[in-house]
Amino acid sequence: MAIFVLVAVYVLVALLFAGNTFMEGREKGGIRDIWHVLGLLLCAAWPAMILVVLGSIALERPARYRRLR
Repeated sequence: MAIFVLVAVYVLVALLFAGNTFMEGREKGGIRDIWHVLGLLLCAAWPAMILVVLGSIALERPARYRRLR
């Protein structure tokens, strides 16, 4: 159940920022260059980095606790 909530939040955040990026490009005359396409792709990629960092912290915490004992 928790993974479903995390995936849903991830998708919502990615769609929100992709929508904003798409609208900005549309106001400027449509998708004309690689930078706009790259911006749309990065909207889906950056939330994954947050999940990677949180996962790294969660995995390191028990190891750090074991070293202190």
